[in-house]
Amino acid sequence: MNDICPWCGRVIDGEFIFCPWCGANTRQAWKDDSGERLYRDERQKRLSHIEKSLDALDRELAVLALSEAMHR
Repeated sequence: MNDICPWCGRVIDGEFIFCPWCGANTRQAWKDDSGERLYRDERQKRLSHIEKSLDALDRELAVLALSEAMHR
């Protein structure tokens, strides 16, 4: 059975005691209510980072499209 690491949000095998990606002790985190809060905080940080990256890529694409249109 697979679980989600409450620290980094990645899918891990339920038999793992530690997350192979971030090294968090998953057994302790599941017992601790703050682990869920930390998971949500970390997930929000990751989503925010992805959103900023997508915005930057969108701006770059707009500049490239404009440059291509001007060179025709």
